[in-house]
Amino acid sequence: MTRGESIIVYTDGGCNPNPGPGGWAAILLTPEGDERVLSGGDRDTTNNRMELTAALQAITATPQGSQVILYTDSQYLRKGITEWLPNWQRRGWKKRDGSPVLNQDLWQALVGASQRRDLTWRWVRGHAGNHYNERVDRLARAAIPRMPTTAPDNAATRIYLRVSCVGTTGGWAALILDGADIVELHGRVTSTTSNRLILQAALAAIDRTQKKVLAIYTASDYLYKGITQWVDGWRKRSWATSTGTPVKNADLWKQLLQRCNQRQITWQWIRDDHPPEYRTLRKLATDARKGRFNSGM
Repeated sequence: MTRGESIIVYTDGGCNPNPGPGGWAAILLTPEGDERVLSGGDRDTTNNRMELTAALQAITATPQGSQVILYTDSQYLRKGITEWLPNWQRRGWKKRDGSPVLNQDLWQALVGASQRRDLTWRWVRGHAGNHYNERVDRLARAAIPRMPTTAPDNAATRIYLRVSCVGTTGGWAALILDGADIVELHGRVTSTTSNRLILQAALAAIDRTQKKVLAIYTASDYLYKGITQWVDGWRKRSWATSTGTPVKNADLWKQLLQRCNQRQITWQWIRDDHPPEYRTLRKLATDARKGRFNSGM
């Protein structure tokens, strides 16, 4: 990359859980088709710090004087740098209520790096089919396991969730491991979606066990990010998204939050083909969708 190039950047970051071990990633693209991938992690951080770190690392990797267009699905990052920052600086890095601005060190570093580039900030909706947004999200999550992580409580009952949905008909499956005891659950649901189905599966599995300490494993971004990142903002906005639209499946999210308040739950994101216990659920969920069992939800 040379001075004066127009560089496209995609960034993402997150934690598992939040706060906790986190990962960040960035993809830098030049007009000539060159690509550079950056990633890293921290053993004790937050979602927002990882989003800021991803942007900071990406920007500082570009030559000073470059034209940079940075895409992020983080409203915290985009609004912070384009809307909130002038007021924070004017108030001496204080928020409207007088409390200190969180992550001030990263914001200040980001300001300094941005001033030495011709930088344009753009927001992209997460998990909406954008190739580079989806890819950088996977890279950020993949960076988390490289850091020392806090494992779920050894006494926790493990729950693995999987769904299979075609059209509006779906099947869900859950595997509950409690010591030597193994319980398989499954159900068939009509007039549903994959996102709604994974919430229904989580609720069914939680309600099946009386244990208070649970570790729930899922490959669903919607469930994992929803419960660890998005839900607090939804509640604060009276179950509206950052764009003001009603949160989909709010009825199930509210039920899930209620269960979380009653249990000690650790949420774990896993790859679609790992671990072995999770792979066994593929056929169970598919068979449930096809109606090969008598039981259902």
